[in-house]
Amino acid sequence: MTWNPNVIGTRRVRSGRDRRVDHHAQLRHLIDQPVFTVLVEELDSARPPAATGRPRRHGNASLLLLLIAAGSLGSVRRAANFMKSMNRWEAFRRQLHRHFPDDPCLRRGAPSPSRSALNTLKNDLDEAVVKRIADRLSEDAYALADKIGLGVNTGTLLDPTRDAILVGDGVAIRSMTRFTPDDRALNLDTGEIQIRRHDPDAIWNTTGDQRRVWGTPFAQLSASTGIANEHVLFATQPVTKSRNEATAAVEMAAMAKRHLPGFAALAWDKAIRSRHIDRLWDLRIQPLIGVHDKTGRHTDHFPLGEHTINGLIVRLVAHRGAVCIPTLTGDLAPLEPVKLAYRPNRREGQRVYGTFRVPEGIDCDTRLWNGTVDQRLNSYCRSDVVYGEHVRALTPRSDRWNRLYGLRSLSESVNAWIQARLGPDNRSRSLGRKKQWLDLLALQLLRNDQTRMLHRERVKRESFAAPPRAA
Repeated sequence: MTWNPNVIGTRRVRSGRDRRVDHHAQLRHLIDQPVFTVLVEELDSARPPAATGRPRRHGNASLLLLLIAAGSLGSVRRAANFMKSMNRWEAFRRQLHRHFPDDPCLRRGAPSPSRSALNTLKNDLDEAVVKRIADRLSEDAYALADKIGLGVNTGTLLDPTRDAILVGDGVAIRSMTRFTPDDRALNLDTGEIQIRRHDPDAIWNTTGDQRRVWGTPFAQLSASTGIANEHVLFATQPVTKSRNEATAAVEMAAMAKRHLPGFAALAWDKAIRSRHIDRLWDLRIQPLIGVHDKTGRHTDHFPLGEHTINGLIVRLVAHRGAVCIPTLTGDLAPLEPVKLAYRPNRREGQRVYGTFRVPEGIDCDTRLWNGTVDQRLNSYCRSDVVYGEHVRALTPRSDRWNRLYGLRSLSESVNAWIQARLGPDNRSRSLGRKKQWLDLLALQLLRNDQTRMLHRERVKRESFAAPPRAA
């Protein structure tokens, strides 16, 4: 098919696709950021210069820049060639030398960072150092979110605004190699059967579309202003057998709530359930998380006890996350959410109550119409019944639910953005959870710096475009 220049195309162009940042400009901008200096100091404390032996040819600052460039360009080899070409390294070296004048590896004539030196850096760092780097990046992300207005709820606790909603998801990073510990092959040099090279931390993961992926699981948490590409990535944490996705999600949400108390809801998939839902309620965070389908089970219709509405005793039932009452025909009619209230316990935690209204016109006793009732949403302390498995403040699949829960697609966008910057076929560039976590942290730094640049540009443009104030 040939293109006809005389016909106007009907392809829809996504809003904000032009809001992108040049690779070279972003790297130059990142060097000047305080968080870059903080990360170099962390690396210097973890990898001090050796008193004996051959002196280093590459400093921690230049290796950190190469790590970030690899995340931006999608390959360490591509990043190293990018920095070497067109005399870019000399410009980077001068800029780095202004910030780190005492680094002997940044003097005139210093070579550009190499792939082997970056791999040595990754091998030298232990997981405790990577965790400290992750904490520094999270602190910078919270400061950025506060600056651009995230974590401020101008709505209600039941219907929070977009700026007050956290979104997150799990992401499985495919292993660099497709081999598992069970794969073996013949070594032609020795004649022995050996285990194939594989990722020691990889496991089998099941994705949302029921695909099995051999790789390392992580979890990420973020928030967005609603403007194209203005998305702050708060944390990227590894998921292990002793610390599953739900535990990591609640811990990250608690940290976000501690720094920015205005966050009022969390949108996640059904990986969070049971008592982890109660932990979110205790944080005063509304779980925008679907309820598992219990069709055909004895808990499909979960009794919520008897309540009094307009002087009449009514038996409430939870069905697919909605608070319902039986109709005259025996069906269940969802009640309309009105209000959400938190009442602190005497020791710790919250007692969470939702106020629900009986819709007018449903097939029930007309005396119940427009009546309201308060229903407990989180579990009682001394009870084996977990309300988080059965009931939500908003009725799932309703218009109000869909409007808020639809923001969870932002986390899928972040996952796609991360995977697009990995190796071929969306595979990791490193072996082992520690190194992969370090690669993801470089991507987190890139994502947040892009948000910082675009927000600053937008605010500047809007200030110039604003009309003059009246005298």
